[in-house]
Amino acid sequence: MATYHAGAASSENLGLNKPLIEPANEADIELMVVPSQRVAKMTKQKYLEDFFNKGIIQLGTYDLFRNAGNPEVRDHQEGVVTLIGQGYNRTAWGRFQGGDSNYLFCTYLGDPDPAVVRAFEYETCYYIDDPVGFASAVGAALGAQSYSFGKCVYCQEKALIGELKPEYSFERMDRRTIEMVGEAMHFVKPVRYSHQMEFRFAWRVPSDVKGSLIVECPDAVKFCSKK
Repeated sequence: MATYHAGAASSENLGLNKPLIEPANEADIELMVVPSQRVAKMTKQKYLEDFFNKGIIQLGTYDLFRNAGNPEVRDHQEGVVTLIGQGYNRTAWGRFQGGDSNYLFCTYLGDPDPAVVRAFEYETCYYIDDPVGFASAVGAALGAQSYSFGKCVYCQEKALIGELKPEYSFERMDRRTIEMVGEAMHFVKPVRYSHQMEFRFAWRVPSDVKGSLIVECPDAVKFCSKK
C-alpha cells in the first residue's frame, strides 16, 4: 500500500533555480545493468554453508529494515522517498511510502571493506557471478511477479527527480505518480549509508510483506561462488 503527500507548482514558484535539496536523478540509476565489479553477499560462515549446501537464503523487506536492531541495517526511511517530476515548465512533487510488496536482498559492489563486514556483524562473503541468473532463480522460487536489480544511488536528501510522462495530470498526484520513475525509487538511499556500496535485488510479489523470509533455492547456487 502506498501513502503520499503531494503537490504541484510552476518551476518558478518552487524556486528550482536555487534548490533546497539535491535529489538523485532517475537517469543515474542503472537498473538491470550487470556491473563490472564483483557483487558480494556478506554473511556469516554458517549461512554461507547453508546456501552452498542447500540453497538457503534469507530475504528482507522494508518493514524489516525500518525496524532492525543493528543501526548499520536499520533505516527508518526504507520505502519512503520524495519524487520530483518535471515537465512542461512545471514541477510535481510527492513524498511516498511504498514498495512493501517487495522482497529484498542487499549485497556489496566490489570486495567488501572489512570494517563494513564487522559493522554488519558478518564474518565472510560469497560472490554472485551472474546477477541475472541469480535474480531469475530466486524469483521463480518466490513466484514473484517481477524482479529488478541495480546499484544504489546515495544523496543527502532521499529524493529522486525524473521527467513527467506526457499523460501526467497536474490535477492529480497518486499511486500512478510512483510509476513515473518505476522501480528506481527503491534504489535511492541516504548518503550516510554510502559506505555500504549497496547493490540491491528486489522481487515484487502480489501483496505486502513484512519481516524476513527464508527461501530454499538450490537453482541459485550455480550462479554464485565462494570467496
